[in-house]
Amino acid sequence: MERPGEDSFREIKEEVEREFRQRYLGDLDRLRKEFASELSGVLSRKVIEHMNLKKEHYREIFLNGLKLTLDGCGDERGEDLAAVFDDTYSTILTDLVKLIPELVEGMFRWTGGEVVEELVSRMEELIGMASELEARKRVGAEVESEIVQKLINELTKRDKGLRALRFLEVQGPKTSVEVASFLGVADPTARDYLKRLEAQGYVKRIEGRPIRYKFVRAPWSQ
Repeated sequence: MERPGEDSFREIKEEVEREFRQRYLGDLDRLRKEFASELSGVLSRKVIEHMNLKKEHYREIFLNGLKLTLDGCGDERGEDLAAVFDDTYSTILTDLVKLIPELVEGMFRWTGGEVVEELVSRMEELIGMASELEARKRVGAEVESEIVQKLINELTKRDKGLRALRFLEVQGPKTSVEVASFLGVADPTARDYLKRLEAQGYVKRIEGRPIRYKFVRAPWSQ
């Protein structure tokens, strides 16, 4: 025989698993991406700084090599070659900086892949266990709520005073006339119910014109 609430357990467990995966594994992936982005930024700045520091040195090597190859060249020709070098150097540097994020991502895949997979696998196991416990808890709360509701229905069916108390709990402060109308009784009878409830500490009188009564507590909520 199926236990009470067991029919909704699987659905609740799947919902909880989705919540936990989003909360924990989603953050893990976000942190990995943030770290990769920050690392890429740092490496890019370092590469640009290094290449800019070495640019004059590389230009000199380039131009001296061409002078030897071309057996000397005029200053005007040298300036043109220097401009060509600068343009080419900037293009190479730009392409190199664009490659850094891919290199960092590859580093995570090859050096940290197994560690990350092991961590995710372990977290999946923990999420599965936690989801089952949370689902059991929620199903239990649903069953408990159903039992309490049945108790309330049974008590208020038998006792009009408790029915008036439930009315105040759900609807908020009311006058004796409003309570009488709800119960289908005369106003003096409703006032008697309210006085009894007040004496038991279940309701409290709100002074004013007209006098109203507000819910304080109930036998089913103690």
